[in-house]
Order: sequence, then C-alpha cells, then structure tokens
Amino acid sequence: MEKLLNQIPIVDLNKLSGKFESYEATNAEFKKFADEFGTAMHKVGFAYLINHGVDMKKVEEIYRLAKQFFILPSETKSKYRKLDAAQSYHGYVGPGEERLNEAVKNSIELREQWDTWGPQQNSEKYFPMEVPGFKVAFDSLRIECDNLGKKLLRALALHLCMENPDFFVECHKILDDPKIRSQTHFRTLHYYQMDPTDSSIPLNAIRCGEHTDWGTITLLFQDMIGGLEVKRLDGSWIEAVPIKDSVLINTGQLIDLWSTGYFPATPHRVRIIDEDRTRRSARQSLVYFINPDGDTVVKPVVTPAPGMEYYLQREPLIAYDHYNRLIKDAYY
Repeated sequence: MEKLLNQIPIVDLNKLSGKFESYEATNAEFKKFADEFGTAMHKVGFAYLINHGVDMKKVEEIYRLAKQFFILPSETKSKYRKLDAAQSYHGYVGPGEERLNEAVKNSIELREQWDTWGPQQNSEKYFPMEVPGFKVAFDSLRIECDNLGKKLLRALALHLCMENPDFFVECHKILDDPKIRSQTHFRTLHYYQMDPTDSSIPLNAIRCGEHTDWGTITLLFQDMIGGLEVKRLDGSWIEAVPIKDSVLINTGQLIDLWSTGYFPATPHRVRIIDEDRTRRSARQSLVYFINPDGDTVVKPVVTPAPGMEYYLQREPLIAYDHYNRLIKDAYY
C-alpha cells in the first residue's frame, strides 16, 4: 500500500495490469495485491487504484459524449427517461427523480444521469440518436472494467482465505457475458453548475444523498472537480480528493453480507458546496456497479469476527431482487 490521502488508501496495480487470465491465484504479486487491497477495503471500504490498466482515454470519451447528451434540451433528454425503473433501469434520470438518501427520503437530489443497463445496453436503438457512438464507447470500456473487476473479486476472496479464490468471480459471470441477467451497469453523472446561494434551491437539496452502494463492488472514475465525501467509522466525513487517472473502488452491501461485515459498505454522499470549483464547472463522474448474476443467493461465506455474529441471522438475499427492491425505494 503506497500511502494514504485523507485516510483513503492508494494501492498500486502496476504489476498486475494485464489480462485477468494471465495470472494464477497463486501468483506472488497477486497475493501481495490481495493483502494490500483487502486491508484497504476492510479498514475504510474505499481505495484508490493507480496503474490499473484501464485506458483513461476511453473514460474521457464517455465524458465527452455524456456532455453532449446532458447539454441537450430537457424535452430531448426526456424522450429517453426511465418510465419504470424497476422494469428497466436503462435510460435518463433528471434532477430530483432518484433519491438515494437511506435515512429519510426527504431530500431533493440535484443531478442528472444516464444508466446503461440490462438487455437494452446491447442494442443501439436504446441509446440517444443525438449522440452517435455512445453505445460503442460503453462497450469498449466495459471490456477493460470487467477485466479489472475480476481481479478485484479474486483479491477479495484471497484476502478472506477462501478455499476457492475465484468464488466471487464465478458469481459474476456477467463480467464475461453482458447478456447474463444482472444489475451490473454503467452510470454517467452530471452535476451541473449551480450557485449555492441561489434562493430557488430547496432547503433540503443535496447533490447525492448519503447511502451505501447496493451491490458487490463499485468502480468510480472522477473528474478533477471532486465533491464526493466518505463517512469514517467515527461519523466524521472526509473528501475523496480526485487523483488523476485513478479509479476509486468501494465495497457494497452484498460483499458486506458475504464477508460478515469484514468488507463494510461505507456510506458516502455528494453535498452542495459553496466553492469556486463548483460555481465555475460542472462535475462529471462515471461509475461501474458490479453486481452478481441475477439468481445468485448471497449469504455469509466466512466465519464472523467477534461481535459480528449477527450477520449469521440475516436472511439470504437474491442478488437481482435485492437490487430491484432498492430501485423501487429510490424511485417510487
């Protein structure tokens, strides 16, 4: 582990930046990475990856195309709005239409986003015709994110000393076949410019409410504007300061259950902050939510640490249904 930035670890993947299939689970460098990455995810639930092997030019291309989409007139974007998010999570979401705040659904979340999801992600007709190349850009990046995701899933299993180091990989066959039923998806977010002193902004407004991610692991590509905040165990918040060309990884609710809390689902949020950087520029981010294959039953697979035995009393979760329940909670 290289160092800490505001207590979020930085992990270097430079010796494992090739194809997942090139490395055996017994590889010494893989075991070293598993120790560093697993420790980071255990202690914080977030880690920056550098030298990760993902072509950042492909990320920039999605930023470019997403910007073209988000500056379109509202009536044009509305043609691609999600009509029933529980049935199809693919499409456009306007400001205030999704509420992620887990504590109380009483905040207005001022952002817009495009989700690339499910069967629709495999057909050009479900992408905005006003933005040529949008689907192709996601398809190109998905291959590299899937490659990285498999490495991370193996590393987590190795760190837990599981008998099968590819247990988590085998629960995510979606990473080899995008046609498999799963809630794995891309999200590109647009936090448009705003003046925090604007009296028209509702008092309960926030950019993205406090929440934990719903799935296994999340890959987040940030621009250099920043604004994401992570909650520490003592209840205080630290900013996940952007590191150029890094990927910020965090663990979600399903790996939390699988690991009996060893890899915690850490709360995070994006507030409306009164700083020049948010007045001058819109913030963009790109997220890849990695989730198990749809019918996967998620339940504890390791012995809990003292004090964490209550995880053994929790009901198993069917991956797809768990996610769908939370979608309904955020949209209806």
